[in-house]
Amino acid sequence: MKLPNPYVGTTPPSGIRVPDPDELIHNICSEWSPRANFAYPPDAPTFWIKYGFAVGWNEVCAQVMAYEGLQQLESEVRAPAVFYAETIRTNPPATYIVMEYIPGKTAGQCLAEAQDDQAEELLARSVSLAISELYRIPVDPGTRPAAISGDKIKYDPVWEFGAPLHYENVQQMEDHFNEVCFVCVDPFLETCAACFLIQRRHK
Repeated sequence: MKLPNPYVGTTPPSGIRVPDPDELIHNICSEWSPRANFAYPPDAPTFWIKYGFAVGWNEVCAQVMAYEGLQQLESEVRAPAVFYAETIRTNPPATYIVMEYIPGKTAGQCLAEAQDDQAEELLARSVSLAISELYRIPVDPGTRPAAISGDKIKYDPVWEFGAPLHYENVQQMEDHFNEVCFVCVDPFLETCAACFLIQRRHK
């Protein structure tokens, strides 16, 4: 999924004004941060804002894909709509995302508040449903393994700044992971994602 930068997304409900870029970057998000999240305005939130130099453009693409895909599936699972997003060319670059505010609690908060095994089981089923619904979002046949934005795969334990190549198919990616595993000092080190994935595959 390719999105323009800046990205103007879903139209907000009537009467709600999305902060303009200058206000967003220089006033609302004035504190320099690797990754920050907060409800805005704080007294009566209408937006959830995420920004920082550790926030990638691929997160914008992933969220738009999730929102649109779940809408098309008429799923009971929701993803926040993205109203506006932009990556600015600072050093390092920083991405700003203004999204829909959905009241609720995180899975971690719900787990901490669970009083018994039944509550934990209900939470586990809810998380499982959300993940399974995301898996239902169709992907075009022949799509190669890549970030949702089309960029190279990025996963910090293996490639801090992205994979060294674009994979043409899953077999090529698996072969490369096996090469990485072969040269790994400790092939059972769980922080090496390549080794860890291969261990999971053959268990």
